[in-house]
Amino acid sequence: MTSGWKFPLFSIVSIFLAACAHTPEQPPARVTNYREDIRQTVRDNLKEFAHCYNTHLDDLKKTGTTDGKIVLHWFTDTSGKVIVADVKSDNIKNESLNDCLLEALKQIQFPKDPSHENTVTEITYPFTFQKEDPKKQKAQGTPEPSIETK
Repeated sequence: MTSGWKFPLFSIVSIFLAACAHTPEQPPARVTNYREDIRQTVRDNLKEFAHCYNTHLDDLKKTGTTDGKIVLHWFTDTSGKVIVADVKSDNIKNESLNDCLLEALKQIQFPKDPSHENTVTEITYPFTFQKEDPKKQKAQGTPEPSIETK
């Protein structure tokens, strides 16, 4: 007795191979473009993050840690508004600076994620703070944010 399902083995194997063969090495274009949108939005607002750094520079000098990396982590709603934000990691260790950075972040309107209409987007973005000139400090965002949709 045989079952009613009769598929040639070749068809099943070729469908499986076709499905496996389409594994892109690069993220889809819309994700890549959205990452660039996030990156550009952060770049457009770097002066706000630098302002926080400069405001707290005297405190940082007292601790001897003026250079370092702070990784911010946040969620945006479907409109691009920051709904939750925190510091994921920090080697400068200044709570007032972190609070200022988070407040600045919450004021930024991020672009909508075009690939996910009804989801929350999770973003992780590292910033490097370092002295370039004794009179002017600079905040730098790294080129590749981490983005996930929930």
